[in-house]
Amino acid sequence: MSKKLKRIGPSTLYKYNTKKAKDMRKHYKFNSDGTVSTHRMSNYKGIAHPTVFPVKGGWKEASGISGFEEAIKRNEVLYFNTPEEAKQFAEGGYKSTRYKYLKNMAKKK
Repeated sequence: MSKKLKRIGPSTLYKYNTKKAKDMRKHYKFNSDGTVSTHRMSNYKGIAHPTVFPVKGGWKEASGISGFEEAIKRNEVLYFNTPEEAKQFAEGGYKSTRYKYLKNMAKKK
């Protein structure tokens, strides 16, 4: 006999994924346009994932399927109930006042 999984409501799942995204990275990179990035998210079929990854001595950029596969290797995928929720999240829905603080720091450099 199998248990039926309970579907998590969108707002609860969104909050969980926002916390997971914030907790997965403590470092950030300065971009050439003066902004900062910790994730640079993308999405694929209801799953949001980063496309920049910290590596020894810098950052690795990986987009498309290679970015998705790298995120899976690092357990940095975030599941959503719908592709629309994942898209909204990847387009910046996870950003908070911490992001705004880091962005302002980048402008000062």
